[in-house]
Amino acid sequence: MDRRRTGKTLQVIGIVIMLLSLINLAAAFVCPEYALGATGTTPRDDGNTWYITESGYIATTEEDSLDRAIFWAGLGSEQQFMQFVESNDGVFPLRGGLRVRIVKFSFSGKVLIQPEGHDICIWTVREAIRMEVLHVSVP
Repeated sequence: MDRRRTGKTLQVIGIVIMLLSLINLAAAFVCPEYALGATGTTPRDDGNTWYITESGYIATTEEDSLDRAIFWAGLGSEQQFMQFVESNDGVFPLRGGLRVRIVKFSFSGKVLIQPEGHDICIWTVREAIRMEVLHVSVP
């Protein structure tokens, strides 16, 4: 019984995300100035722009780990979320104040960032990145 309920919950979440994506796509086509990111809230991912991270968010080394972290956070159980974070080495709190560049940005609100001076890239959510441009370097 619990597996069926969990399966149904995941199906509903998937359908809601798909519908929101379709609505945003339609909005971008019909009225581009009101689509997500059209008001300056979408980070530039040109590789030359630096941003600063906000504290209070999580980061992961793999995109699917971020998806699972978002799922557990969305369930509303802080205890289950913390168990997930503590049991996965690739999931950790994002330190605020890091200079990062955007490597990849998705419409679902996930961003792949590269901290300054590091070769690794990590996944986090868009809200974890301040949208003020810190510096644009000219190639």
